[in-house]
Amino acid sequence: LQLPLLFGCGMSLPACHIQQMFVLSSFKITQPGWRASVNIGFPQYSQQKLDFGLTNSERESKNSIKEKTVSQLNHVMFDGRAHLEASAERWSRLLGLLEELWRWICTKDEELAKQMPVGGDVPTLLQQQNHCMEREHLVISTLDQARMFLADQPIEGPGEPRKNLQPKTEEKARGLARAIRKQTGEVRERWERLKGHVGGWQAQVEQALERLQDLQSSMDQLDLHLTRAEETKATWQPVGDLLIDSLQDHIDKTSAFREEITPLRQDVRVVNELAAELTPLDIQLSSTASRQLDQLNMRWKSLQVAVEDRLKLLQEAHRDFGPSSQHFLSSE
Repeated sequence: LQLPLLFGCGMSLPACHIQQMFVLSSFKITQPGWRASVNIGFPQYSQQKLDFGLTNSERESKNSIKEKTVSQLNHVMFDGRAHLEASAERWSRLLGLLEELWRWICTKDEELAKQMPVGGDVPTLLQQQNHCMEREHLVISTLDQARMFLADQPIEGPGEPRKNLQPKTEEKARGLARAIRKQTGEVRERWERLKGHVGGWQAQVEQALERLQDLQSSMDQLDLHLTRAEETKATWQPVGDLLIDSLQDHIDKTSAFREEITPLRQDVRVVNELAAELTPLDIQLSSTASRQLDQLNMRWKSLQVAVEDRLKLLQEAHRDFGPSSQHFLSSE
């Protein structure tokens, strides 16, 4: 059977095409890019028919190339799945960390609201001052990590070739990507809001800390001065045990002591004024600081009363039993 000329030759069908296919199949061994042209140009011939003109060595070489290609393809598919699964595991850990930070920020925001108004004592305020600084680096670094993970990723999930991935693995990746995007946005928004609260609160804390430090320093100084005065008072002998001739000397010493402790009156007033200035600032003293302030006032009043009482007793004794007293004159 003769058909129209193909490729400008007058051979019968199989003779011409067999010769052309033999040449093309020879090129296919050394130039794999021709394979598509052969398959497209002659779809009616199977691969077995194209191989009939190959030598055993050429056929073995061709089969070896095919096996390597299949092996490499399987390896790429396996590596793609393994890489995505490892990436998904990292994403899961990142999502867990974001969720933990979300809970922590919410808790700190609630604690911050409960701590209003600021106050207490110096140690408490120093602790409050570091209230949210302790995890600031962790929050920022985690948000940066999430941003880097998501920067170049589509909304569906990781940018891995998906034609060879299992549907469940791909769906898991997409779900993780969406969850991380959502959680990252919520953490960032809540963190910015918390920082805003902390900013205003921090200014109050710093102001309160400065005022409380001044108050605490003044109270400590007053406590020291009162302690020294109380130690002097503790050395006083009872007026009834004193010699009559020494009464005037004790009166002079007690009067001098009263002058020495007079500056403490100003110290006490300063302490009370510093404490009073905290109220308009909505700063509350802790029970410890408040108790110390009350005790300082009580000790000062007690010291004043003790000095005045002793001076009064000494003066009465001197009047009743001193050289100018009627008792002294009659005894002569």
